[in-house]
Amino acid sequence: MPAIVGKADSYVELPWMAFAAGAAFAAFVIADALRPHWTLSYTALLHATVILSAGGASVLLVIFAPPYARLFLRPSQVDIEVRQYVYLLGTYLIGYPLAKFRLQHMPWYVKAAADLKSKGTATIGGFTVTSGSSGGSGSSWSSSGSSFSGGGGSSGGAGASGSW
Repeated sequence: MPAIVGKADSYVELPWMAFAAGAAFAAFVIADALRPHWTLSYTALLHATVILSAGGASVLLVIFAPPYARLFLRPSQVDIEVRQYVYLLGTYLIGYPLAKFRLQHMPWYVKAAADLKSKGTATIGGFTVTSGSSGGSGSSWSSSGSSFSGGGGSSGGAGASGSW
């Protein structure tokens, strides 16, 4: 099933991997190429600063240059994340319509739909559901004093707002 997605996961470990690689590379360069024959009082501080700066620069490259970040991404991990995303998308595209089809014939659903259409509010399992008052497709529900508003309202957006 083809789908275009921005990113299947956030991959929070990539900056850490890039830091380790950058710091290790800088340490190798300092230890091998620069190999000073004498040490001064600030040599250790200078080397530590260079090593940590190289690691930090590598982290910034991972954050701002996605091609560089992909160097640290294992192909097996990409396959797993994409497969999970596809399974969830398929479950939603198939499961949601099936659940809606099954539920629309349940007595409590029919009663709630009729109450919502006639009164503008319905109670389902302790939750109060109200239809949008702006004439759009918005709806909201509340339980025990908390409220949640979802749907589009007159703007047609799919965002959610309210106090929890």
